[in-house]
Amino acid sequence: MFRDSFGIVSPYGDVRRAVELLEQGGTLIWTQMARFRTPLYSLPDALTKTFRDISFLLDKPPANHPGGTPIVVVEAEATRYRRLVEDWNGAVEEIRKIEGFSRFLLSPVFSDLQDAACDGPIIVLVATKSSCDVIIIPHKQSPTSIQLPTNFEKLQRLVLALKEAKHNEPNAKENQSAR
Repeated sequence: MFRDSFGIVSPYGDVRRAVELLEQGGTLIWTQMARFRTPLYSLPDALTKTFRDISFLLDKPPANHPGGTPIVVVEAEATRYRRLVEDWNGAVEEIRKIEGFSRFLLSPVFSDLQDAACDGPIIVLVATKSSCDVIIIPHKQSPTSIQLPTNFEKLQRLVLALKEAKHNEPNAKENQSAR
């Protein structure tokens, strides 16, 4: 879905916005996974403990009550879960107040990506069923979008061929000992 948004935004020349949309799409998935694995070592211990404890509790889905369970029990569980979500959001807001964590668990903005390209450009491959594009993000310059003369199916076949070639490749040590 988010890869397809590139195809909508890119033709209008807004490559920066297209990259941000791609990152946001990935962040939706990764934020949920990363909230349990984010390095928190530079945060105050109490805040780290609070965040981890709440994340652990949220990792367990709310109880699935069988039919006939008293509504009071179901509502109490839903209320408990909502409070955990509110507490988790509060902990995230506290973390974002700390210097260096203002974008904690948020998708990067384009300027963040450009800053990350200070040692060399970032290359983003966007492959959809209808087109394949490369976005080159240099440091302190406008991004460049290049449409590739291929499609998603061809890329999939290429990946499979590369994997097969790698799998069939003789071990480098065996080649050296044979010499």
